[in-house]
Amino acid sequence: MRATPTVRNMVTRAALALVVATTLSGTALALSTQPAVAAVSTGQAIVNAAASQSGIPYCEGGGGINGPTVGNASSTCATGVKGYDCMSLAQYAVYQVTGYTVPFGGAIPGPGSTFINPDGTTNLQPGDVVFFGGTSPSTYYHSGIYAGNGQVWDALEPGDDVTTHSFNTLLSDYGNVYQGAARYSAGSPPSFSVTTASLPNGKVSTKADKVIYSQTLAATGGNPPYRWSVASGSLPTGLRLAGKGTITGKATTAGKFSFTVQVVDKKTKTEPQHTATKSLSITIAAS
Repeated sequence: MRATPTVRNMVTRAALALVVATTLSGTALALSTQPAVAAVSTGQAIVNAAASQSGIPYCEGGGGINGPTVGNASSTCATGVKGYDCMSLAQYAVYQVTGYTVPFGGAIPGPGSTFINPDGTTNLQPGDVVFFGGTSPSTYYHSGIYAGNGQVWDALEPGDDVTTHSFNTLLSDYGNVYQGAARYSAGSPPSFSVTTASLPNGKVSTKADKVIYSQTLAATGGNPPYRWSVASGSLPTGLRLAGKGTITGKATTAGKFSFTVQVVDKKTKTEPQHTATKSLSITIAAS
């Protein structure tokens, strides 16, 4: 039976009177509490991030870790319209939850993730990034966020909006080529830095004692490939630093040589180029 306004008013006034009387008497009111909300897993949070972009249009060259953007010059979107392309939605969803960036057309798995073998949906969990097409995991054509129950959140092609498609449909669309998946974990991504702590000493190379010095520098974080250079100081005479990070050559002069190396990573459409430096030294002993 639906209460009339008069009855509702009477009930409301009676309840208010009870609250006032109880408060005045000094008796504590027992308030009902809401049940605790279960924590959302990292994978489900990634799914939720992808789902939050539902309905945003496909725009070639658009989107990235910070959300939808205007596409490139050949984009199928109207001028000024923001959207995602077939790979950037996955980048957005993963980055919002974990801080890691899904490689854009690069080798998988990327930093912060574990590779899941291409065994269909058998080993997949919600939040896994699935990769289709291409000739290898480093040349995939399409990615999306596995939502569970055989469904994938993605931005598929021009004319589509962000929505779900079945895993099997995507598999068929990309020539039955499934490259596997990457499972990301929550955590702080490593900062871009030089990890080489020190370099071994060397020795002057002579005709009688030909000594070749060779050491490779290392870095972490950012977006490989890295490019190395000497920012200040000087390497031992006769040695050089290649762009890929190897110091090599025949030292011709004894002494201690101090220098600073610099490394930069690759700029992408979603991230700026990063730079890191490290002061190092090499002591060259006389023969």
